[in-house]
Amino acid sequence: MPIELEGTPEGVRLGGRLSRHERKAKVRCQAAAIPRAVIAKIDGLMPAETLLLSKVQPPEGTKLVFRHDLPVASVTTIAAATDRPEEAAPAAGGAAAGGAEAKGEKKDDKKKK
Repeated sequence: MPIELEGTPEGVRLGGRLSRHERKAKVRCQAAAIPRAVIAKIDGLMPAETLLLSKVQPPEGTKLVFRHDLPVASVTTIAAATDRPEEAAPAAGGAAAGGAEAKGEKKDDKKKK
């Protein structure tokens, strides 16, 4: 069965990023009651939280069947990920620029001699 996500997580409203993991689930039900999809409500997900398969409410008359409690969706914080590259970029850029200047000076010194 496909797993459909319903809603907008609170963590996304606060600046996080939604990551989708499991897209299908096995279900057990009567043949006449086969649903078109399993709906996972994700409105309450906050940053750094994960919705596990065991927390998904299956359609009425249906039971989710799984061996491992796999993640369906999670909200990650993007602020932490964006802070690190910004801090590293000036240091890397400064070192690269300094290295280029140092090489440039050596070439100029050779030309003068």
